[in-house]
Amino acid sequence: MLSASNGLGKLVVIYLMLTLLELGSTMMPAVAATDMSITVTGDEVTNPNTFKVSELKVIESATVTLNLSRSTAGVGDSVTASGTATPNAWVPIKVLDSAPSIVFFDTTKADASGNYSIDFIVPEGISGLLTVVTGSGSNVANKTLMVTTSPDTTTPVWTNSNLMVTAVTHTSLTLTWSGASDNTGVVGYRIYQGGALLISTAANGNTFDVNGLIPGTTYTFRIQAIDAAGNESITGPSATVTTETFVFGDMNGDKSVNILDLLFIATNIGQPSTKPEAYKSDVNEDRQVNILDLMMVEQYIGQ
Repeated sequence: MLSASNGLGKLVVIYLMLTLLELGSTMMPAVAATDMSITVTGDEVTNPNTFKVSELKVIESATVTLNLSRSTAGVGDSVTASGTATPNAWVPIKVLDSAPSIVFFDTTKADASGNYSIDFIVPEGISGLLTVVTGSGSNVANKTLMVTTSPDTTTPVWTNSNLMVTAVTHTSLTLTWSGASDNTGVVGYRIYQGGALLISTAANGNTFDVNGLIPGTTYTFRIQAIDAAGNESITGPSATVTTETFVFGDMNGDKSVNILDLLFIATNIGQPSTKPEAYKSDVNEDRQVNILDLMMVEQYIGQ
């Protein structure tokens, strides 16, 4: 923010700005700006001119860290470099071959928490060990990346694979599976219901709740692992399960309608069906548990 009406004033401010920038780049790891005022006077200045320039405030630099999304890659593969640095600071990244020559260079800005992330593609004609470096000066972090000359075609494998089905109800169940392994790392799992893909999940999870099922119906589920190259396992575990059969009026889940179910409803009379413990008792779905619900269930006692 500058204001000047004569050549001398402009020259003074430019000199000051260049001096401050030079100090910031050679002596300080990071800077933040606040306002200060400088009044310039002299023989050629008939009226004082006020210039607002930046006051440099030193901010302690955070140590740069680096993680790679994979340790092995092929030509054309995408690799994500991420880590932490000084909040809101620009983070340079360069990838070096064994020469060492720079085969990739870019910059990204860390967010307000200091987190940064940037993707790069392994270029054509590259093989062997690459070194990925982020940061600048003495504040740098590096990791190595092995580039293979042929694409990754190895599928993930399962050791002692297991798929467990728990919490089975009329319309839902929970799947839990053991993990798979891969030469470059498993990045996710695919859950199949019958022969159709139900959903894909991240590699850091090994459980999934399945909802919207039909009571008294048999389902087969299978889990397959995938790696970063898109290779999918073929020996993932499977399980077959039948959902519970729904018996109208069976409030307590003992698969029969009896006096216990009437007592279950009676304890919730007067409650709105929006309450978790009362919603099952609203058998006529009028959003209120009352004598009408008791009368409806009473007809099915002994079923």
